[in-house]
Amino acid sequence: MRSEGAFWLRISVFMLIFTLVAGCSPKKISLYEKFQSSRAYKNAYRKATKTKRVYSGLQTGFIVSVTRLTPEYREALLREIYRMYYLDEERKEKFRKYVLDEGKGKERFFIALYTPDENLNDLDKENGHWSIRLVTEDDRALPPLSVEKIKFSPEEVSRLFPLEDTRWFRFYDVTFDAASGGDKLKVVLLSPVGRAALVYTPE
Repeated sequence: MRSEGAFWLRISVFMLIFTLVAGCSPKKISLYEKFQSSRAYKNAYRKATKTKRVYSGLQTGFIVSVTRLTPEYREALLREIYRMYYLDEERKEKFRKYVLDEGKGKERFFIALYTPDENLNDLDKENGHWSIRLVTEDDRALPPLSVEKIKFSPEEVSRLFPLEDTRWFRFYDVTFDAASGGDKLKVVLLSPVGRAALVYTPE
């Protein structure tokens, strides 16, 4: 499914403009730091993320991690990006508004998906192997407005998706029109190799 552009894609373009035009550059850090996210980011990520392993018979059918882009998580994402790039205060403020205001009135998720058969990992395809729905508190099952595949560098994956092992995962940016969906939401994925339901409840 296509949209005007995924959240992370827009951020990447935004940062690229800063890098090439405004003098922003990645920070020089050690190799260890390059692949390590901060403790604060990891905590926010884990709080916003639900993970499920689904079996097909005795084998793994798929593994999925769904990260809800809550205001708290967006703040943590913003701070983590600040750790990765040099930005002066003016540019920080512009970028802050961009990240926090993007997608207002929508429910947005980062989805990390692993399938042993790579041909099945096509969440972004219109006629692919997957059906995805957001079930709201009043039991509406909403289809996504957009599903976009995201391409990350190895260090971006390590820092922004601190899972156990992400080498074989593919990443997607999924948007739903669910401004009044309520506090309790459920992301449901259906495929030939199984079903996963990941529930978000008020804390």
